Amino acid sequence: MVPAGTAWAQPLTSDMPARALPDLLHGDIRQFLCQLGGATLCALWAFGATYAVFFVVNKVESIRVAPEVEHEGLDVPEFGMHAYPEDAVVTME
Repeated sequence: MVPAGTAWAQPLTSDMPARALPDLLHGDIRQFLCQLGGATLCALWAFGATYAVFFVVNKVESIRVAPEVEHEGLDVPEFGMHAYPEDAVVTME
């Protein structure tokens, strides 16, 4: 059992008035920098993990298509037709 008077035994509602905590608007930038550091760390981890996954997948099987297919476009090899045929340029001979 937790002894009375410790931090764990404090009631959620207290008779003491709420103390205003400093925030970014009132001159304390530490919390903002902590959150900025956390967001940066998450972004770096996500980039590194994604890079590692794509590196392994590329070593197992190439992600890129052949240069001929890349030049022609992926619509014909993958779907069997040109994308946006209504926008095709028609040349008169």
